[in-house]
Amino acid sequence: MLESPTPDRNATVLLLLAIAGCVDVVGLGETGRYFVSYMSGNTTQLGQLLAYHDYAAALMPIGLVALFTGGATLGTLVVEATGRRAAAALLLVEAGLLALAWWGLGTLRPMVGVILLPVAMGLANIVTLRNGGSSPGTTYATGALVKLGVAIAGLGRETRLQDVLRYAAMWLALLAGGMLGAIGQLRLGATVLLVPVGALLALGLVDLVLTRRRPL
Repeated sequence: MLESPTPDRNATVLLLLAIAGCVDVVGLGETGRYFVSYMSGNTTQLGQLLAYHDYAAALMPIGLVALFTGGATLGTLVVEATGRRAAAALLLVEAGLLALAWWGLGTLRPMVGVILLPVAMGLANIVTLRNGGSSPGTTYATGALVKLGVAIAGLGRETRLQDVLRYAAMWLALLAGGMLGAIGQLRLGATVLLVPVGALLALGLVDLVLTRRRPL
């Protein structure tokens, strides 16, 4: 599924972006001001805290950046270990991490859940980066907006309207995921994470079945 051409692959990427927006909102609500997927924002805040010599507070963004990087490392190792089943494996591992995060947030030690969220989001980026790096990562909008600007500039020459709409849809998917995640968090709390968990499980299982049917 993730390696196939449009429209299946594009639809999957949009869903992953929406999931990332949802998860980031949950993480923002749990940490108060930090992101579990937007490491540029965390890095900027880290720089501010270090400049103000607020070293104790700086531990949070440092930890989130390290955990996110660890998630990307884990995702890469999963790809190397699973070969042609890598796409399904990544989706299922991400679902498992988010399920554990949901469980952790409901315990007396919610930081356990917070720790797992950036790991899941770091891993999520490998889903698209493993396809040659042609798509922006799945947990930030900056890459999509830059590609959108480039596509608009080249419209009518080397760029098709389809490309412009694709990058615009990526940004809108992240926005929609954030909005729906915020609404869900207000009504359900951390239980809203079970929605992306279910979506990832479904995608992973479908991709696993399709992979088995493809010739070697």
